[in-house]
Amino acid sequence: MNKKENEDSLKNEYPEIQENSMEPPPQPKSRLEDYLKPNGTGKDKPMDNEDKNND
Repeated sequence: MNKKENEDSLKNEYPEIQENSMEPPPQPKSRLEDYLKPNGTGKDKPMDNEDKNND
């Protein structure tokens, strides 16, 4: 009960939290994490692919 009341209060103050709390942003965060990861997929980083070929 207490938790639900808190959530309702947050939704009223910050409507944006409603979306983020239920559905985390898959696209922006995912791409950012992949980009920051040293061993990322290298999809958006062609240089990564070149390094793999040279290896």
